[in-house]
Amino acid sequence: LLEALNLCVYTPTKYIKTEFQKIYIEKYNLKGKRGGNMDFQTQSQGMIVLHRFNLFKRLESSVYSFEETLRRLLERIDRTIKTLENGGGVVDEETGEIDDEEVYLEGKYEIDVKHLRIADYLNDLEGDKIILEKIYWEAKTILDKKRDNKIQDLKDIILNKINKTPYNEGNRKVLIFTAFADTANYIYDSLADELQQAGVYTACVSGGGIKVNNKAVDAKFNDVLCAFSPKAKMKKDIPQEKQVDILIGTDCISEGQNLQDCDTVINFDIQWNPVSLIQRFGRVDRIGSVNDNIQMINFFPNMELNEYLGLEQRVKGKMTTLNIVSTGDEN
Repeated sequence: LLEALNLCVYTPTKYIKTEFQKIYIEKYNLKGKRGGNMDFQTQSQGMIVLHRFNLFKRLESSVYSFEETLRRLLERIDRTIKTLENGGGVVDEETGEIDDEEVYLEGKYEIDVKHLRIADYLNDLEGDKIILEKIYWEAKTILDKKRDNKIQDLKDIILNKINKTPYNEGNRKVLIFTAFADTANYIYDSLADELQQAGVYTACVSGGGIKVNNKAVDAKFNDVLCAFSPKAKMKKDIPQEKQVDILIGTDCISEGQNLQDCDTVINFDIQWNPVSLIQRFGRVDRIGSVNDNIQMINFFPNMELNEYLGLEQRVKGKMTTLNIVSTGDEN
């Protein structure tokens, strides 16, 4: 169904009447980065590919992230429809690219509604809305009925880790990465209370803020990281009741942090750039680690989605190349 979407709410320039197109081409000086001319049709197709890919990435990340993206998209469609039906005002076209956590904007095209083929635009918006509402309610049902198998699998892995400490005796620490802040918060909200009952405290660090359920730890960036990895960060041990054993984070903690008290990294979703996985793993695979074994666990998408994103082969190929270069070993 995602492939059937026009995603036209992002591309109002497609619906500019022929007699007004020159106005906007001159107004926004459409030039490619290498000096070539760009037309609205070509640019719109690029935007559609970009936003569709983002939807697939959100779906691959978590049901919650996907559902939230659909909800915001439906709200935007409703606002656009209202503007068009009022017959006045302007509609915006975003120009930008997908960031690790959100879509960031580089600029906007503002288009006078009176210059648009309103009937055609409304028809395509309503078509997208029908498809999106169907997918949205399916995603919401999965969340409401707690049928998210991926979050259940993650919980099982963590519980096995903290109960059996399979990689290094006594080490219960787990570092969980996701590309999206809303997925990080979803994991925390879904698992923190249950994991506390199992005897471990959890924290979440993302661009959207910090959460921690250990009252002995302040919800501050450095305090949380020190509680998670006190030996590496502070060169000393601290009482278990003042520590955090499960840390959920976005890539805001994937660079420049010494977290090698931990021996397990879980990638709940797979980054666009495989090098990011190396940076994530590098938080625990560092000089000074006392762990004999270090484990990385990747949640790859199902085959159909994975084929679309082409992630698994890129990641595995990059990992193998880097291993060969550094160790001479393909494993």
